[in-house]
Amino acid sequence: MILISGEFTNEDISIDSSDEVLISVVLLGFQAAFLKPIAIWRVRMPEKMNGTLFDSRNDTAPLTGDRYAEAIVLLTVGFISSSGNFVSLIAVILYSRLRCTSMAILCHHCFLDLSKSLYCFPFGLDLLGYRKTDYCNLIGSTYVFLMTTSAYNFLALVVHEEYELTSSYYAGEGWCVLFGIAIIWFMSLLLNLGVSIIPSNTKYIEEIGNCMFPYGKKESYAVHIVWISLVTCAVALSFKNFLQMYRRISCVKQTFRWGTIHDFLASNAESLAEIIDDEKGNGKDKFLRGKTMSHYLFHLRRVLVYICMITSFALFWYPLFLLTIVDFFFQEPKLLYRLLTIFAWSQPIMTPVFIVTILRDVKFKEHIIRDLSSNLLPMKTEIKSRKSENREIGGSAFHFGIENEHFDQDEAITVETSFIGSSVRTEYVPKVDSSSVRSTPTRQHSSSAGSTPTHSKSPRVKIVSVV
Repeated sequence: MILISGEFTNEDISIDSSDEVLISVVLLGFQAAFLKPIAIWRVRMPEKMNGTLFDSRNDTAPLTGDRYAEAIVLLTVGFISSSGNFVSLIAVILYSRLRCTSMAILCHHCFLDLSKSLYCFPFGLDLLGYRKTDYCNLIGSTYVFLMTTSAYNFLALVVHEEYELTSSYYAGEGWCVLFGIAIIWFMSLLLNLGVSIIPSNTKYIEEIGNCMFPYGKKESYAVHIVWISLVTCAVALSFKNFLQMYRRISCVKQTFRWGTIHDFLASNAESLAEIIDDEKGNGKDKFLRGKTMSHYLFHLRRVLVYICMITSFALFWYPLFLLTIVDFFFQEPKLLYRLLTIFAWSQPIMTPVFIVTILRDVKFKEHIIRDLSSNLLPMKTEIKSRKSENREIGGSAFHFGIENEHFDQDEAITVETSFIGSSVRTEYVPKVDSSSVRSTPTRQHSSSAGSTPTHSKSPRVKIVSVV
């Protein structure tokens, strides 16, 4: 007969036969292997439920539907943004034409956003498992540090773009760029010493599910204000300088366009043709002027992309910043905090879009300059991209500020050039020898000596109409 109580002892076992002795030994082994560990686990489980494993508010259902959806969104954002930034960074490194010092600061910004994207994975997994993050203090402090560094990297982009804009034949030194990047990290380190590094006051916020400065406390509220102020100073100064740069380049662009219209209106076709024939240095001056205008217009597009990049940074982060400033006592719905936090952490997903735009402009500009600057082969009237999309080379050249004056074709080429509120229609007519009569507005050329005119590579420009 076997008597079983809550705990097995030798007195609880009465031996009736040899079979019962064997059964008793088996039960004692089962108790030692399974029952005692389960009993200990049941005693200590409430302590763990209140501690590091689960939240005590929901012991039976540790993961709700909202938390699951938020975790999936955060993991998806982390995967897309990290993949996009990594591919953009590798593309710049591997493609030789893009691997230059002018792209170094932009690649550094891409690296910072790649690092911030990787932080989405531990917090997404924590939301998925509904448990606290290991080394939360370290993770929170380093994320604040990277966030501040990426904000001040905009100022480095401003300085670098201003230097490239004022130097048409800029050839940057690699060590100089590395020194500038080191200055960014050192400055961000000094600014964050008193905010996140020395105090080390980032904690796991159970209501939000991430590691950040605590909400609803006076000392943590002051730290929030200081950190937001540091980021705001960098973003505001960068936006202001890029906006001034954009206005300055736009003014140069408008001056060039109206100056071109004035030249067309002030000269007739014959006088313009004589100037082109007599002044041999005019072609070089025009080429240099077109190259300078191409330099400015290319940077105009890049500055516009940088303005959009800073604007997207503010749109992603400042809803959370404003909520943090307004809600002093941390009384707003915690779901709103979680949604705005996930939205702010999604900011790196936009960086690959802007980088691809800049890289496309760099590559397309090189193709246009190569086609327009070549005097060895006849110029093409249109080019085709890989997608077989036809683009007029005249319009593309004017968009980059380059004048296509090196046509080598037998027939006149008419190019429609649009200005602000007006349209100037120009006709490129091949130049003839001095023995032939000057070309008329029509495409037929007559010779006073009865000989057939021969063509050279330099064109004449005839104004057909100004609308």
